[in-house]
Amino acid sequence: MARPPFRITEENKVYLYPYIENLLQSGEIEANIEALRRVSTPEELQAWCDKHMTPKQWGRLKNTARQLKKRRADFKAKKAPKKSIDLDYSAWATLEAVAKEEECTLSDAIKRMESAYWASKGRI
Repeated sequence: MARPPFRITEENKVYLYPYIENLLQSGEIEANIEALRRVSTPEELQAWCDKHMTPKQWGRLKNTARQLKKRRADFKAKKAPKKSIDLDYSAWATLEAVAKEEECTLSDAIKRMESAYWASKGRI
């Protein structure tokens, strides 16, 4: 299923506005900064972006919004950021079997296996 089109909302307007202002000040967008400062609602900012930004700039803006949203959520959750790794199927199957046996997540299984490894080396 396709992702719905990105729209500026009240939530993301707060951190996208300074990003757009920086693009104006750096000269990447050729528009009057005063016109941007008159924008007050998410709908007005959306219309301003549609008028003044190229598709490439709009794409970067969307990516920036997603990154900032994720960082904000991670900060609120106060969790360590998650990382992704690629495993071949046999490694994943082994890890999945350990996690099921231990009744834990894949991350917890890795941590437990790491602890056991270092304990066997006498380093814990």
